[in-house]
Amino acid sequence: GFVGNRLQFALLREALHIVHSGIASPEVVDQVMRASLGRRYAMVGPLEAADMTGLATVQDICQHLLPELASGTEMMSL
Repeated sequence: GFVGNRLQFALLREALHIVHSGIASPEVVDQVMRASLGRRYAMVGPLEAADMTGLATVQDICQHLLPELASGTEMMSL
């Protein structure tokens, strides 16, 4: 249950990881969401977007990106 909450907090965990790792500032993370992902996901869901991107491309990106994503179970400070 609570699919929206699960998706929202997975995104929050990664946003905090990006900030705490020094990859981007909080302002940049918020701007990226407003200018790109937020607009995209208002029109298509993540699975639909992956389907439009193509399975081979998504798999290639996942091989390189997934090891870098946050996987902790503890909440980072806001």
